[in-house]
Amino acid sequence: MSTTPVEARAFDFVAKVEAAKTVDEVYDLLAGELRNFGFTDFLITDMPPPSLQLETHLILNGWSKPWFERYVEQGFYRYDPMAKHTRETSLPFFWHEVGIGREHGVEARRVMNEASEFGLKDGFSVPIFGPDGEQSCVTMGGEKLAIPPRGREVIYVISLCAHQRARAL
Repeated sequence: MSTTPVEARAFDFVAKVEAAKTVDEVYDLLAGELRNFGFTDFLITDMPPPSLQLETHLILNGWSKPWFERYVEQGFYRYDPMAKHTRETSLPFFWHEVGIGREHGVEARRVMNEASEFGLKDGFSVPIFGPDGEQSCVTMGGEKLAIPPRGREVIYVISLCAHQRARAL
């Protein structure tokens, strides 16, 4: 069975990220690969309860500085519907699959509206669970995503590998 170009890129990424010697190398590799899918921003973080501050749990911060500052300043983590959904599932998901309606509340809709103003109109989140039940996440967003066939699976694999390597380093 042959691999598609996007699947072959995933295998190349895994080999490169496993050879990375620094967290900065992992950051650069992940940022470069995610750009191929239209993602401009990403974050690898542990998932504390909403009552705690997210910024003390970051592993790699690839959010734009203006968006991250706004997110922290406004305490958006408490209301972020994608963070909430990440804590409630073990399956990766595109943000548009969650859907934000009235039941999510005005604060959740505000988070997503402001994210969109910062160019994060859609995204993808990968919940990750550790051996002791701790939870982390790789989440990424962009204005216009370009997800080819098998892209979802490739993004999932590269996210898991980048998380593992960044945590190990």
